[in-house]
Formats: sequence, C-alpha cells, structure tokens
Amino acid sequence: MHSPTRAIIDLPALRHNLSLIERGSGLPVMAVVKANAYGHGVEGISSALADAGVKRFAVATLPEAIALRESGLSQRIQVFGAPRADELEAFSRHGLELTISTTQLLEACLQTRVPLAVQLQLDTGMVRLGLPPEETRTALERITEVPALTLTGVFTHFASADLAGKRQTTEQLAVWREIRAQLPPGMEAHASATGGVFTTPAVKGMSDLVRAGIGLYGLYDPSGDVPDGGLRPVMRLVSRVVRVEAIRRGTPVSYGGRWTAPENGRIITVACGYADGLPRSLSSRGQVGIGGTLYPIAGTVCMDMCMAFAPPNSPGVRVDDEVTLWGTGGPSVLEVARLAGTIPYEIVCGVSQRVARVFTD
Repeated sequence: MHSPTRAIIDLPALRHNLSLIERGSGLPVMAVVKANAYGHGVEGISSALADAGVKRFAVATLPEAIALRESGLSQRIQVFGAPRADELEAFSRHGLELTISTTQLLEACLQTRVPLAVQLQLDTGMVRLGLPPEETRTALERITEVPALTLTGVFTHFASADLAGKRQTTEQLAVWREIRAQLPPGMEAHASATGGVFTTPAVKGMSDLVRAGIGLYGLYDPSGDVPDGGLRPVMRLVSRVVRVEAIRRGTPVSYGGRWTAPENGRIITVACGYADGLPRSLSSRGQVGIGGTLYPIAGTVCMDMCMAFAPPNSPGVRVDDEVTLWGTGGPSVLEVARLAGTIPYEIVCGVSQRVARVFTD
C-alpha cells in the first residue's frame, strides 16, 4: 500500500550537484542534511552522498544526528543547534560533534568530564547563534585547557552571501578575517555555504570547506544575473487523478466557493493537498502538470486533495493519470515558491512524512 502522492528523488541529479559544488569551490563538502535532508529523505540522501565520497555531514538537532548515526552512517556528523547541558553525554556516546554557540553552553562544556569533539561558532553578523568575536581568543584558550574537549574547528555563518554586492557580507568578511588571524596554525575554519560558491567567492576563499545545503538539492535561487552553475533539482512531487467530471460555467468549486468555472470544462480532482505539502496559498493561483500540459488549480487547496480546471479544448485526462505538483512535467519548485510567496527551502521541507520518498538511480 502506498500513498498516492510520492516524492521522486533523483540521485544522479544529487551527485551532479555535489560534483558541481566540489569543482566550483575546490574544497571538501560538508553535506547539510537537516530537516530530513530538506524534505528529500535523510537516510537515502545521506547514504548516496556517503557512497559518493562525502565524509562530513551536518544536522540541526541531536535527535536528527542520533537517528542518522543509528541508520548506519559512520562519517563525521556535526550538530549545528545549541543543545541542553544534560545532552552532552549523548554527543559523546554517539560520536557526534557539538557546536559551542552560546556562552551558557561554553560554560557547561568547560565543566564536563565527558569526552567531546566541539566546534566553536562565532557571530560575525548573522545575530542568531555564536559567541561575540571579541571573545574568540579567550574561548579558544579555555577550551584547549579542558582535557575532555577536542576542538575540531571554528566557523561562522554569513547572512547575505547569496545576495551579490551586499555590504553586510563585506562587513562580516572583515570580522571573519580578524578571527582567522587569531586561530592556531592548522585549525580548521569554515564560513562558506552554497552562496559562497556561486555568488560571493570571497567567502569561499576564506573557508576550508563548503557547508552545502540547498545547492545539493538543486534549488539555489541566486538574485540578479548570478548563475547557479547548472544545478539540477533533485525532487519531483507527483500524485494521481482520482476524479474527472464535467463542470458548467459559473459553478463554484471547493471550500467557500471562492473560485467559479470561467467556462464549461472539466474539474480534475488530484489526491494531494496541504497535508502532503502542497501549499494552501496556491489556491486558485497555482498549476499542476498532467501529460505535459499545465492546468490551473481551481479553488481552495484541501487537506488531502486539490482540484484543477481543464478547459473544453484541453487534452484528455483520465483517472489514475500521473499529476506533477512540481518538477519535470509541471511547475518548478522555484515557480511554486514564488507563487506561494515563500522560498524553495520551505516548499521541499514541507513535504510531509506520509509522502513516500522514492529514490531513482
């Protein structure tokens, strides 16, 4: 038994994107697989990337990291989020790298006798997590004085590296340059995400690795005329037609009757709704693809279904025909995100757990 809605995951596209990022940066890649690999299915994605030679992975939370380790992944795993002090032992037990990103967490780590591999995060201007830059030298000295702690690297996060010509990036680079000057010889330091590869090479130039997230999944959407290097979207969301019925002009459709048929035609009911990950904000404005033709979404997107309108002269549509919500044969994820008033990250991360991930090679 399978859900009628499936996320088709293109592993050759994933490997293609990895290769582009590696060649474009000339640096090793840390694969960011948080949030179920941005909705793509973390076990399948991580296994494919490990087979392709990736040796570093990152997630946001401790439970994500433990699940990944228990799935059989033996490579290094860093947790970006700030854990509670009572979770330190779990990091050691599962062989995970902890990020020291707050003063409180630093103090907890300095008092522990639990062997821990740690990375120090510094806030150069993102204003989210990280110690103040002026505390760099003191924090490094205190960490190296604790026998239980092994400092494996220092990093920061750029707020606008995906936006060309931003003054904020220039200012963060200046701070990061000063921090790097204080680091011991040979200490790993990283700052580059996908934006550092395709949009702001200056960030890549001051990084020992690339934390590749959205670029791996082929959904990097740079502003202006900055190219994405030929990345390929990895996810295609598909479902099926469950009903096709004639409709007369002026007939209201779906909850609230907010959409009415502009002419005689057919209403196509699709077994995919917002509980699967199709944004409700696409109501009466999105499109779906069937047999290579785009059909407008008609009325309010429901929890488990949506409807599309077929004008009288459109190609024939039958029950059980495949429907593309996004990807080849339908609108792109970027187009869906723009219509929904959000970013591609939110679209793919929103694909629910009841949707099967089908990996193709």
